Amino acid sequence: MHESTRRIVLQGSDAVAFVADSRKSEAAPTLAYWKDMVRNLEANGLDPRALPIVIQKNKMDLEGLRDDEFADLSRSPKVPVIPAKAIQGEGVLETLEALLSLCYRDLDRALGLSRRFALPEKEFLGSVLSRVEAR
Repeated sequence: MHESTRRIVLQGSDAVAFVADSRKSEAAPTLAYWKDMVRNLEANGLDPRALPIVIQKNKMDLEGLRDDEFADLSRSPKVPVIPAKAIQGEGVLETLEALLSLCYRDLDRALGLSRRFALPEKEFLGSVLSRVEAR
C-alpha cells in the first residue's frame, strides 16, 4: 500500500523535497527511500535528473551523524543539501526557499518569468516567503 501511495503523491510533481535522516544508522534505509522515490518519479514519466530536488538533511540535533552530503544518493545535476532540525523548525524555511528557487529557475527557463512578466527571482522568493513567515 505504501508503494502505491508514494507513486500517487509524486504524480505530476513539479519539485521534490526529500527529507533524509542524517544518522549513520539510517544510511541504508535512506538510500532505499531515495531509490524508491526515483523509481516512482520515473514510473510517473518524470525525469529525476531534470526535476528540481532538494535534500533536507534532517535530525541534525541527534548523535551519530553522517559526515557526508549523501554522496551515496546518485543524483545529477548536484542537488542542494540543507541541514535541518525540523522538530525545532530549523532548516525548514531554508529547504522551502531552496526548492522555490530551483522551481523559479526551471519556470524561468521554460516560460521567461523574469523577461515576460518582469518577475525576478529575488522578488518572487521575497513575496512567497514573506507570506509563509507571517504565519
